[in-house]
Amino acid sequence: MKLESWRARALIEFGVGLFRIWARTLRFQVEDPANILAASRDQPFILAVWHNRLLLLPPVFSLCFPHRRNVGLIIARNDGDMVSILVERFGHGTVRGSTSRKGVISLRQLVVALAAGTNLLIPPDGPRGPPYEVGHGGRFLAQKSGAAVAPSQREYTSARGQEGLYCCRLAAPVAPDG
Repeated sequence: MKLESWRARALIEFGVGLFRIWARTLRFQVEDPANILAASRDQPFILAVWHNRLLLLPPVFSLCFPHRRNVGLIIARNDGDMVSILVERFGHGTVRGSTSRKGVISLRQLVVALAAGTNLLIPPDGPRGPPYEVGHGGRFLAQKSGAAVAPSQREYTSARGQEGLYCCRLAAPVAPDG
């Protein structure tokens, strides 16, 4: 199904709405022992998040960095189209690419974004894996731009899903206080 069809657009709108409702049922607790949030007010940085922890980043970015432009690196394949749309609907920018597709172009775009004061989000384990092993792209980007890299980890008190590069752990909704 092409993303330009009316069915695809309707499905995307429904999915984004469903995602927003689900995200509102979650409680976020941000622990920042390195004081990265305060430091990010003065200069941009690179936030590194494992591939299978990316899904909740749009609402977390909106919560933690409401006054700074944020851009996420999204894979330049068809499966990245929906992710890109979701990130953009939350008001964040995207750069499409990976080490194997549009790598040089996306690297240049990310360096320009950092120079313009934009925070970046990159998955350090890359599109090919293996999961939880840092690839060369993020390190090269940090060296090229001089930006600090902030590792990020998400843990859930209750979650569904499997571990792995393309498996996504989904946080279970929290029951309302009563």
